[in-house]
Amino acid sequence: MCHMWQRSDPDMSLDKIKEILASSSIKNTLINLVPTGGEPTLREDLPEIFGYAFQHIRSLRYTGFFTNSLLPERARVIAGKALDLKEKFGRKEILFSVGLSLDGYGKTHDEIRGVKGAFGKVMENYLGLKALTKKYGFYIGFNFVVQKENIAGGNALFMLDVAEQALLPVIFPIVYGKDIFYNMECSDDWGIGEELKRDTIDFYEEVVRRAEKGRLLVDNGSYYRDVLIQLRGTQRSLPCLFREKKACVIDADGSVYLCDLTRESLLGNIYEKPFDEIWNSAQKDVAYNKILPYCSKCFSNCAVGSGRYQLRQIWNSKGLSGLTGLSYKEAKKRIYRLARLIEEYKYVIWPRL
Repeated sequence: MCHMWQRSDPDMSLDKIKEILASSSIKNTLINLVPTGGEPTLREDLPEIFGYAFQHIRSLRYTGFFTNSLLPERARVIAGKALDLKEKFGRKEILFSVGLSLDGYGKTHDEIRGVKGAFGKVMENYLGLKALTKKYGFYIGFNFVVQKENIAGGNALFMLDVAEQALLPVIFPIVYGKDIFYNMECSDDWGIGEELKRDTIDFYEEVVRRAEKGRLLVDNGSYYRDVLIQLRGTQRSLPCLFREKKACVIDADGSVYLCDLTRESLLGNIYEKPFDEIWNSAQKDVAYNKILPYCSKCFSNCAVGSGRYQLRQIWNSKGLSGLTGLSYKEAKKRIYRLARLIEEYKYVIWPRL
């Protein structure tokens, strides 16, 4: 799905990354930092990037990385070094997370990734990272991208059952194209076509049903409901930090984009101008107008802020009666989830959580 690995341009240097993070537009306001790729664990200096952020960006609250898990030992080492630096600089308030890419169960994942044994490496990585939680407090989760190959054979629904029964932290975003990832021209290979639209709607109806009843460990219900209404032909309603001009993407070639969906949102290049000058320029309004046509049909769960959105839904409910109803529903859901945790304590809590 992502063709970033086919690019030949070099990685951005550590010094350049530090220069960007030292920009006044970032160092005093940045809340979430996500080094991505390609495969971010191929950078041996990745812990140093985190270390610099821990030391110098006081506003930082969330950071971490995603990995394809093909190098599970490297991922564990990098996570361990980064968490050591988090402790060294006394940043207990920062939530560190590692997201594991997962496209299916067993051979389905291997076939989509094109690597035999890839699924086993994901499980090896998960168990190895879980062992690290005995020393550090950090979050590990799976990112299961719903796409053509895993929806067609029922593999996505199977993984939903696994996520519920084994209490695994899995989220289920739907696949979508990004021209930044150079994957738009091959979307027929992985995209959800009309022939699978009904199956996909059925899947997300089931995900929403289970999320609303508190049966999934990771409650991403607002996003799932939005995917469902979009599949039915309604425009996106979720908030987006890109659209709010509160997030951006900085590519390895120095390009700064207001939105990660399209290269039309280009703001400038940090090899030509300082980041502060780029971010505060009039080009941001131009790029904003460029991305608006994409917003109504965008399936991205990046920079959604779904937790914030759910809180906003509660606080913006209609009067005291509406707030009471939502609070009861939320309490009921959490009680159900707690009951399941207690019921499966010996078999789930210790080995998996």
